[in-house]
Amino acid sequence: MNEIKYILVNISWNSKDWKGVSEDKSGFKYVSEGNIPSESWNFDFNNKRNTSEFIYGFGQFTNPPTVEGNNNLIIFYSQNHIVGFYGKAEVLSKNIVVNKQETCNLMVPRPLCILLKNKIEHAKEKGYLENLKRVGMIGFSYLKENDTINAILNEAILLNPEEKLKLNSLAKWLQLGYLPAPNYWVFQANPTKVYRIIDALKVGLLQSWMVNQYKKEIQTGDKVILWVSGETAGIYALATVSSPYILHWWKKRNINILLTNQKLKKEPE
Repeated sequence: MNEIKYILVNISWNSKDWKGVSEDKSGFKYVSEGNIPSESWNFDFNNKRNTSEFIYGFGQFTNPPTVEGNNNLIIFYSQNHIVGFYGKAEVLSKNIVVNKQETCNLMVPRPLCILLKNKIEHAKEKGYLENLKRVGMIGFSYLKENDTINAILNEAILLNPEEKLKLNSLAKWLQLGYLPAPNYWVFQANPTKVYRIIDALKVGLLQSWMVNQYKKEIQTGDKVILWVSGETAGIYALATVSSPYILHWWKKRNINILLTNQKLKKEPE
């Protein structure tokens, strides 16, 4: 079997989840000139152009990826978000013109066409573009590291548990395994008069956590116990890490911030 190619495809943002034409502004020249992006229907599962077995989609390529067959994972990227996947995807040698608006050049089996309801944010800052500053001007870039793909899928599962079965099927095809068993970490907070951490927890304002140690060891899916010291010391929250740490510019210096889904969130009791 040929090596699986990981292809990061840049598409125009669509507030309708790529199930139809949206009115969103776009930095893509062909869209700003008044054209309708053909990727508008990439996750329109009920579109008549699709069959019971396959979904047809589109990527705006200046030059198409150099791939053969369907041993390809397409990761759709838009405005620094990862929004969905095509597994076992085939890049068609010729475009299929459906009508005046719709054109297709991608084909994917239905079970491995996955739209993320909860998008993965801050993809670049989390290292999901690897060493790339941006997606290639030709409309796509290749990703190379299995660890990158595993981290992306793990975060996708954490943010979209209703899609866990499909995402695990995708991981199985990629031979990346399943979501690993989580580690457990204790985050300690020292309350001050300036920042009332317990009050912040009660109203849901605690949305991030700065880490200085174990930045590479703390992984998506790990569990966090939040310990607050002081006169009323104790455990005040349980949380789940939903992304790797990123560098965040704050007060004109770089600090390490561990982002989570909705940042650090208190779990139901």
